[in-house]
Amino acid sequence: MMIMAHFIKPYCSVCLLDMALSYFQASTSDHATITAGMKKIINMMKQDLNGDAYTFLIGNKIAREVCALLGKEDLFEAVKRRSNEVCESMFPSLLDRYKSITDFDEKMDFVLCAIVAGNVIDVSTPGHDFKLESAELFKIIEEIHDRGFAINDRKKLKTLVLDPRVKKFLLVLDNAGEIVFDKLLVMFLKEHGKNVTCMVKGKPISNDATKADLRDTGMDKLCDGILETSIASVGYVIPDNEKNVVDTVNGMDVVIGKGQANLETLCVYLDEIKAKHVFIVSRIKCPTVAEFQGVKKGQQIVRQIK
Repeated sequence: MMIMAHFIKPYCSVCLLDMALSYFQASTSDHATITAGMKKIINMMKQDLNGDAYTFLIGNKIAREVCALLGKEDLFEAVKRRSNEVCESMFPSLLDRYKSITDFDEKMDFVLCAIVAGNVIDVSTPGHDFKLESAELFKIIEEIHDRGFAINDRKKLKTLVLDPRVKKFLLVLDNAGEIVFDKLLVMFLKEHGKNVTCMVKGKPISNDATKADLRDTGMDKLCDGILETSIASVGYVIPDNEKNVVDTVNGMDVVIGKGQANLETLCVYLDEIKAKHVFIVSRIKCPTVAEFQGVKKGQQIVRQIK
């Protein structure tokens, strides 16, 4: 299985600054405030940006610094609310399609295509644009179905879903709005006798889902358990989490991480994760991650890394 080494590319610095700018612009239009804030971010990056860096750690530090400078905990509260609303309006149609499929493989394919389509709802990846429109998201589901997955470990996941001895699944969720699509995966797993825990952020960061988003979308009623990270950080950063969180993850049979931040962090900390099987399901949205995965930007993967 592939484990991520330290990696960062020169153009990551541009993306991180672009991300910082978008964070400021999400909450203020005052040029003086943004300029002063960007100066602080640049000075911070002078210390942190090196060949042994992890982009997600720098990104987390930037997000926390912007929130502190603006005195606001949730920069994307409105975006997350709107994302949940738009995706919830789609869910009856998604559910009808899901229920109409009786074949296991066809249903699993639909679920995977749908949850990757939801993964396009991402405000933290510079150069990645998306339209928060139901027609566009339905179109993306069909496009993914037609194009398939550049890395496809679907058969390995299928084996685990059908194995009655494999009971405990953890879904490491990604963004608000996207979690509405993930409801299909929770339903699919529970239909096959699995106990499903959903992991969200304990505090707001970017447009990542929190427990409040689970309540807003009804996901909280589907999950068998909800696990919250200890602090605001994209992905699953083991050193940032308390023992009870780490122990819960380690006790799982299968971990499924959604999105690029979870891809990066689950790979980085893979040796410390004691869960038996770990999968990544994601749209690839940046050239650095694309190079690491050996695919092209814009493709999607279902990859078993453990």
